[in-house]
Amino acid sequence: MSPAQQGWLRRYRRVDLWARWLWIAVIVGALIGAMVGYAVFQGTWLNLKLALFGCGVVGRGVYETVKRYPRRFQIRHVVVRELARYPDIEHLTTDPAVFLDESVQVVMICFGGVTLAYPLILAALNAGKLVITAKK
Repeated sequence: MSPAQQGWLRRYRRVDLWARWLWIAVIVGALIGAMVGYAVFQGTWLNLKLALFGCGVVGRGVYETVKRYPRRFQIRHVVVRELARYPDIEHLTTDPAVFLDESVQVVMICFGGVTLAYPLILAALNAGKLVITAKK
């Protein structure tokens, strides 16, 4: 690989890392906006109960950021494909129907693709949940 190609690859990786962190910041900002909106609607500040779908790069960043604020957010479920890949994540499950849990107020979808996300978003909205998505 030529030095010019190596330089381009380094710049691309740096931009890709910044783009990932930007998506995490956007999702956390939307989560805080949902918290404020829900609090105004209910007339009180409360501890939002969350269901997180996906725990890849963006989902893990959202998970770690939300865990820093236990007085404001409580993660009820983290839905992943393989439980063994995430030994350090709490409340893991593979059941996508956890958003129907009455205690869940906000559903966050942090995985790629639309074919699997669309029915989940539609069902969560029909169940009266707030929905936050990444790149949808």
